[in-house]
Amino acid sequence: MNRELRKNMREIRRNLDPFQKARMDQSPGERLLRLLAIQEAEAVYLFASFGDEPDTWEIFRELGNRGIRVAFPRVRGKRMEFFWTEGRERLEPGFCGIPEPDSSCLAADAVQAPVVVPGLAFTRDGRRLGYGGGYYDRFFGEEPEHRRIALAYPFQILEEFPTQAWDVPVHQIVTVGETIHVGCPGL
Repeated sequence: MNRELRKNMREIRRNLDPFQKARMDQSPGERLLRLLAIQEAEAVYLFASFGDEPDTWEIFRELGNRGIRVAFPRVRGKRMEFFWTEGRERLEPGFCGIPEPDSSCLAADAVQAPVVVPGLAFTRDGRRLGYGGGYYDRFFGEEPEHRRIALAYPFQILEEFPTQAWDVPVHQIVTVGETIHVGCPGL
C-alpha cells in the first residue's frame, strides 16, 4: 500500500502548477522561521530541496542572515550524516542527484539542532511516509535528541496510512495554512 501511496504523492507533486507551487513554498518557510525551536536555535539541520519538494533555499538564506549555522545531509551507504554548509556553492550532486555538502564541509555536531525533514505524506499525529530508504529513521535512531520538523504541502496531510515499528514520527508539521504540533512522548 505504501508503495502505491508514494507513487500517488509523487505524481501530485510533479503535476503542481509552477505558480501554485511557488505560492505554496513561501508561506511554510515563513511559518517555519517563526517556530520557537528555530528562533532559539544556534544551528538547524535542513534538507536540500530537490525536484518538486517544498523549497528550502529561502529558508537556508534566511537562517544564514540570522547567523544560524546550517547543515545538510550527505548519504554514504545506508547512513546519512549532516555537514556544515555556508553556501549553496558548497553543495554538489550526491545520492540520487540530491544536492549534498562537498568533501570540504565539516561534520556537524549539534545534537540538539532541530532537523527539518522531507517526506511524501504525514498524519496529524506525526507519522511520516518518507521515500522508502529509511535514512532519516536510522539517523534519528542514532541521534534521537533532535526536534523533528516536517515541511509539507497541505495535500500531503492524510488521515491514515500504515507505518512500520522503526518509522520515527515528527514533532511538528509546517504547511501553507497551519503548523501542526504533535504530542510526541520524550521531547
